Amino acid sequence: MPNIIITEADFEKLSTGVKKEIWELLQNSFSSNAGSNDSLAATTKDHITDINPASFDVLSIETAIAVLIGLSGESREVVSILCKRQLDRHDLTKILGSEKRINGTIGSINRRLVKRLNENLYGKRRDRVKLIESQGGIYSLSCDSRSLEIAQKIIDKGYKIGDGDIVVKFYIGDSPTEVHIEEEAIVQIDSGQALVLLHSWDHGIGNNLDTSILLYVICSNNTNHKNKVVVSTHHEDEWEPNSFSGAYDPYGDPSEIFIGGKKR
Repeated sequence: MPNIIITEADFEKLSTGVKKEIWELLQNSFSSNAGSNDSLAATTKDHITDINPASFDVLSIETAIAVLIGLSGESREVVSILCKRQLDRHDLTKILGSEKRINGTIGSINRRLVKRLNENLYGKRRDRVKLIESQGGIYSLSCDSRSLEIAQKIIDKGYKIGDGDIVVKFYIGDSPTEVHIEEEAIVQIDSGQALVLLHSWDHGIGNNLDTSILLYVICSNNTNHKNKVVVSTHHEDEWEPNSFSGAYDPYGDPSEIFIGGKKR
């Protein structure tokens, strides 16, 4: 029997039911040849899509916004503090007012991320995903914090889905560097269409000019304009190429935030 190749464009034309059946077939095929903890991947036109989403390194800024915007103020506060340091149960009790609320709060934050992933693609594998991990009573983020920090500042400015695209400006001297965040991607992720994609780029950290980053990123499949991806390093922020416009890599807190064309 000949091999059949389905392009990404052809795959997108299929009905939801057929897509689900194909992915289940792929998952079963992979599972027969790999252990349950292995990372399973399928190649699309431009990326490798991770079929085992439990292991990821960073959220795109669009994903971070879609996750945080649906959380309560207390839950966002927990995430905001975890961006800076780990928390123990005593810390969380002080924040939430009761130790009995800890498991429910952490669970709701993790479910908020889980529900953003594409159920037709990942199925029950989504349940493995955790934004906040706990080990020995110590709670920490499972991924890089930088996108969550930027997303929180955008939400603090009053952003709500439906307000339009976002422009975040960083000033280095007199030259502004801009990050354009498309609301279309946020809407797609918020509706449960996020994917885990493999991103790689070369960059320079300190004196190492040929360092390469290879990361699994939770983001939208926004084929026209890629999601914005940033990670924090010991030296400064590192952005995926084409995540910003300007002569300099942005770093530090945004200087200005524009939502729907208006400065907030």
